[in-house]
This record gives sequence, C-alpha cells and structure tokens, in this order.
Amino acid sequence: MRLRLLGGQADTVVVTNPESRRQQLEQDYRQYGQRREAANRAVVVAYHLLTSEVANLTDEQRARAGTRYTQELQNKLDAALLELDCLKDLQALKHRPGYERELSTALEGINPQPSATVGAGPRNDHRHQYPVGSGAGPGAVAE
Repeated sequence: MRLRLLGGQADTVVVTNPESRRQQLEQDYRQYGQRREAANRAVVVAYHLLTSEVANLTDEQRARAGTRYTQELQNKLDAALLELDCLKDLQALKHRPGYERELSTALEGINPQPSATVGAGPRNDHRHQYPVGSGAGPGAVAE
C-alpha cells in the first residue's frame, strides 16, 4: 500500500538523466573523500595532542583536546559514510572497475583510529589491534 501526500514540492531535485546523475555522484564522491582525508588529518593532530606526554597540558586543556578529538572523529565518520553511500550509488548505476578497492578504502575511512598519514616512523602508526579487556589501547606500550 502506497500513501501519497497531495500538493507541495519535492524536498530534493531528482535527476532523471543517468549520465548527469553519475557525474554528480562522481563529483560528490571526490568531495567527500577530500573531506574524509582533511578530517583524518585533524583527527591525527588532535590525537597526538591528547596523548602527548611532552605537552604540559592542564586538565582543562586536555579535556578540550578530548572534546576536539571526539568532534573530529565524528566529522571523519560523517564524511566516510557519505563517501561510502556515493560509491554504492555509483556502482548501482554502472559497474565500476576497481570498485572493491575503492570500497575497501571507504570502509577503512570509518575506522575510528587515526590513520598514520602525518609524520613518519612506527610511533605514528596507531592501527594496532588490542585484545578486548587487556587494558591495552592507543596509549599503552606494547612489548
């Protein structure tokens, strides 16, 4: 059973031309990928500030850094989910060569841990697996 409301305007404009729709989705996909990367850079910076032993932060500053880290994680998640939606819509319109690779990259963007794209060396790589309930985590030292 389908219900319809009479009158009024549509909330969004529906593109009927598949090629125009594809082009718009491609543009959106690139834009969301850029937003995700920018958000990831902000996550990395906020994470390093939050976990830095060198920085002499007051409790208030550390709390603000934690809030900022959480906010940047949310921005990263939002952009990654929008990017993933665009990618799935693009695949539904037309088969994409390399879709699985792009899908994997988009799914990695949902990972809450900061990707080590800033700096060099193993100290900046925070993509470790920690056993549940082990007390280990991003701030713990693994031996």
